[in-house]
Amino acid sequence: MTNSSETDSPFLEEKYVDELTGIYKGKEGKTKLQLQCTFLKGAGVPFIENARGRPIVNRSYFEGSRTVPAQQHSEKQIWEPDLMKTKGTVRTGC
Repeated sequence: MTNSSETDSPFLEEKYVDELTGIYKGKEGKTKLQLQCTFLKGAGVPFIENARGRPIVNRSYFEGSRTVPAQQHSEKQIWEPDLMKTKGTVRTGC
């Protein structure tokens, strides 16, 4: 049986975040995780910080299956018919 948790997880493992940021240990009174969060913010990589302070990076950001951020959805105009302006009568039934 093979361990497929690495490919099944939607998030990067800690070792990959280490490699991505180049930060493997803390320095100057800051933890490794604090330094990584600062780096990721500066690089524009979206992540969430879990309760332990670890940056959780979605794997899909790097695999090209990015979704459109919510604020961009609200900026788009969505066409909706204005049924109140429809002239004539509406037929129902057969």
